[in-house]
Amino acid sequence: MPTHASGPTDHPTGAGDTTGATVTDDALLDALRDWLPERRWFPAKGGGAELSVAGGFALTDPRGQAQVRVLLVRARSATVDAVLQVPLTLHADRSAAPEGSDWITTVADGRVHVHVRDGAGDPAFLRAWLAAADGGDTAPADLGLDTDRPRVISGEQSNTSVILPGPDGGAILKVFRALTPGENPDVDVPRRLAAQGWTNVPRPLGWLDGTWTTADGEAHGSLGVLSQFVEGASDGFELACGMAARDESFGRLAEDLGRVVAGMHVALASALPVDDGGSGADELVAALEERFRWAVGSVPELERWSDAIGARLAGVREREGLLPASASTVTCTSGRPCALATSGSSWTSRVSRSAGWRPGPVPTSRCVTSPGC
Repeated sequence: MPTHASGPTDHPTGAGDTTGATVTDDALLDALRDWLPERRWFPAKGGGAELSVAGGFALTDPRGQAQVRVLLVRARSATVDAVLQVPLTLHADRSAAPEGSDWITTVADGRVHVHVRDGAGDPAFLRAWLAAADGGDTAPADLGLDTDRPRVISGEQSNTSVILPGPDGGAILKVFRALTPGENPDVDVPRRLAAQGWTNVPRPLGWLDGTWTTADGEAHGSLGVLSQFVEGASDGFELACGMAARDESFGRLAEDLGRVVAGMHVALASALPVDDGGSGADELVAALEERFRWAVGSVPELERWSDAIGARLAGVREREGLLPASASTVTCTSGRPCALATSGSSWTSRVSRSAGWRPGPVPTSRCVTSPGC
């Protein structure tokens, strides 16, 4: 069920806390003012951002070990106007985790002290999120995921991703920190592709929506998505560069990647509205020509490939159909399946060199293939 996030409210500390204290959204925001600017995902660098509450709501931890709150904060500066998602857990004491484990602050309500923790890696928040989220045939809370042993991925710029062990390799929860109105491509595109039966996309397992206040009024959008997870994938661009440095050919992997991307576009054409105006081949060639000019400007030595690339692009322009008639499943040249995942609104490709292939997503966009591909 989608969760509605409304304006600032008062919330009793609730389950997991016997104090009966009340902490308002505004009080929580005041406690976060020094902590927020130090986060990697905080967009207004350099200080001076005006912070206000854009929304807030509570989730219920099925075990009742903490109160779970999600604070939506609007950050405004001369160059930024963004709404940020800040999941929090409120505890009567710090026995829920060792000192230094994402504890943010302690909020005093009269003589009562409430300890506030970053919720993204807190089992109480994860259980509450799974219980509240929509999903496919199996409810997210019934997937058998281990919320007691989460692994938070560090270093992300705009999201916080948490790996949850479980059946079939477990799952990864991506909490969107910077919110945008409307469907998030990380949710909408894989869900539509999976509905088309395209097996090369990570299967979305759950999603949660919310509403918040903006300068233009109320907005509705995605708060997070839960997807299958696969271990041991590496960045395809880094892999290609490493192979080039070793004077190894990336050709076979590039062919596999092309097959997956072609199949993805066939599935997208069926899953999403298609603009019939213009020539797809002409637009593709123009984009590739511009990209090659940019590359030559950065690396002049690439100029020697101009004739060969020009001839190849001329052949592409002449083709009537750029994609195969059907691509519900794409097969690598080695005969093994491949999988593609998304990140944000751009589809970039990464290739796995893991010891054993199995379908599923990764924290960022990847084309996952077997070692033999």
